[in-house]
Amino acid sequence: VICDQMPASKLQSYCSSQASDPECVQIMKYCWFGWPENHRILDVIKPYWTLRGSLTIQEGLLLFGSRIVVPRAYRKETLDKIHSGHFGIQRCTEGTAVSLVARCF
Repeated sequence: VICDQMPASKLQSYCSSQASDPECVQIMKYCWFGWPENHRILDVIKPYWTLRGSLTIQEGLLLFGSRIVVPRAYRKETLDKIHSGHFGIQRCTEGTAVSLVARCF
């Protein structure tokens, strides 16, 4: 989900949800204090290892570039919105889906 296309109230909602999401909290700690070696990371966090150079925290919101890291509580809703347009799998992956960083991999 791209930040500059979202109302402030929704951004705040994502921020609050990330703050209570164990995966997001751990990733934020790594962003603040540094990433350990790959073999020391919990399996659930390992998919983010290769993205670590692009993960940042801005105003309390965990981002991958200009994209919000979608917390677990919003993943189904976010994917449902992407798929609701019925563009087909190729169109979804070429457009909106690449704007997300969710544990969908």
